[in-house]
Amino acid sequence: MAATKMSTPTRFTDGRIQPNRHIMSRLDAMLALLLEAHGGGGTMSAASKGTERELFVNSFLSQVFPPHFRFGSGDITDSDENKSGQVDVVIEFPNLYSFPIWQSAPRLYLAEGVAVAIEIKSDLSNQWSEVESTAAKNKGAETPIRGLSNSRIG
Repeated sequence: MAATKMSTPTRFTDGRIQPNRHIMSRLDAMLALLLEAHGGGGTMSAASKGTERELFVNSFLSQVFPPHFRFGSGDITDSDENKSGQVDVVIEFPNLYSFPIWQSAPRLYLAEGVAVAIEIKSDLSNQWSEVESTAAKNKGAETPIRGLSNSRIG
C-alpha cells in the first residue's frame, strides 16, 4: 500500500483542527445511504417502516462498530429485577451473557452487558407518547458498574 504524503491538519481561525476530509467524505456518503433507505419506506405501513428501519440500523451499526460487539433485540433486566420491555436494537458488550430462546430470537439482556439500547419509531411525532412511556418504564433499571455516570436503562 502506497503511503500518502503526511500534511499538517487544516485549522479553523480559532485554532481548532478541521475534521479529516477523508472521514467526512465517507460519513457524508453513509448519511446519504441512511437518508435513501429512510425515504424508500415512505409509503409502507408504520409496522413495516419500523421493521425496515430497525433492520437497517442494526445492519448499518454492526458494520461500523468493532466486531466483538453483538447486536440484537429483546428485553433488558437489572439486579433489582426491573425489566425494560422490548428494545428494538441492543448493542451488547462482549463480556457478559444474554439469553435467547433461539439463535435469532429476542434475547433477555443483563443491564451490565448493554452498551447501547435504541428504540426505533416509524413516525416519531405520532409515537412520542410511546417513547415517553418506554423511557419512564426504563428509568429505574440500573447498571451496577462503578465509574459509569448516567448508567440507567432508558
